[in-house]
Amino acid sequence: MSSKRLEVTAYLVVAFVIFNVSMFAQTRSESPTVILLRNVRIFDGKSATLSAPANVLVRGNKIERISTGPIAVASGARVIDGGGRTLMPGLIDVHWHAMLIRVTPAESFGDVG
Repeated sequence: MSSKRLEVTAYLVVAFVIFNVSMFAQTRSESPTVILLRNVRIFDGKSATLSAPANVLVRGNKIERISTGPIAVASGARVIDGGGRTLMPGLIDVHWHAMLIRVTPAESFGDVG
């Protein structure tokens, strides 16, 4: 695996962990956790290119705001400088093998093709 691909993969895993930690923290406290990710380039899965450097405000387990301008947050918010790295919100399954899916017994009696 190339070092660039490994680096991007590592950052995606970090983003996944951050969002899951945020969800866990919200269930343990009365007020939702607030995280501001600064200077990230967003991969949305629809565009062929990454976004311009942006800021992403996450409250609890929801993305509340995305802006190319500064986003003000309360003093208790966690601020993470993305350093221009890639953020891929919504990543839910990082590893999957389609070949391991098998048909049910009922499906095996139907037509193939």
